[in-house]
Amino acid sequence: LYPARRAADMSVPDVTRRWTFPEPEGDLWRFDFPFTIGKSDALGVCSYLRRIFEAYGEGSVGDFMTEGVEFKVAGSGGDPVYGLELMAWLAPYDLGVSQRVELRTLPTEDIPGIYRIEMALRRVSGDVASWRRLNSGFLNVLRKRFLVWRTIDPATRAEYLEEGRRMVEEQLAQRS
Repeated sequence: LYPARRAADMSVPDVTRRWTFPEPEGDLWRFDFPFTIGKSDALGVCSYLRRIFEAYGEGSVGDFMTEGVEFKVAGSGGDPVYGLELMAWLAPYDLGVSQRVELRTLPTEDIPGIYRIEMALRRVSGDVASWRRLNSGFLNVLRKRFLVWRTIDPATRAEYLEEGRRMVEEQLAQRS
């Protein structure tokens, strides 16, 4: 628990323990998630989050439901970009709020070996006010998952990394 608490302190250092988002531009909300990860963790984190998002699939009862979780890889050489794309429906579901989620791990420009997390949320349905309000819950769940990542033991992280490598190989084979 202590490592997760320290990670939370570093990711949101203010007294209120809350972070704010920039304003969306129409139906698109693009921002950097308040977390950074090491280059060696970028692929493992995407593999881990893919499993998390898939667990929120059809039949899930929770803060959101997902569909069509896809792993993506772009770039080549020393700094590949890994990402996830999916559809998400936000609870309470009777408000009809859905969105296309894109999450990408990108190398930072100022610190070598550190990746930032870029989020893009595109509203598909539901009113704008509900979409904005319900995303705070969605993003807090995601934030907690990043905190959990930092507490996962090295052996389990290695399993996620290996799973990520297999996903990269499959994607590259499909392109050929």
